[in-house]
Amino acid sequence: MTLSSGTAAHYEFTWEAIPGIFKAIHHDEWSGSFLGSFDVEFENVQGYAGPGKLVKVRVVNDTGWQSATKIPFTQITLRKNVERSEPGPGGTLWQYYYWREVINVE
Repeated sequence: MTLSSGTAAHYEFTWEAIPGIFKAIHHDEWSGSFLGSFDVEFENVQGYAGPGKLVKVRVVNDTGWQSATKIPFTQITLRKNVERSEPGPGGTLWQYYYWREVINVE
């Protein structure tokens, strides 16, 4: 991926993610783990004078029935998302993670 301001990507769960799941279980650290797909955006932070580039990273994940009932490695889901205000169990949660990080560029 070439990084430019506004670069966005969609990450889809693959078998390579399995070690991360075991790490989350072992360390009981779930806040940085998703068992599915998520969107990530990178934005150059202007005015940084240090080495490399300072980027703002934004990760967005929705967790709802559609995600929970998705058959792995397909686009088939057994139930559509519902709003949290609707009666009944569940409802879609949106998770947003933001951080800034210096990356090395050549």
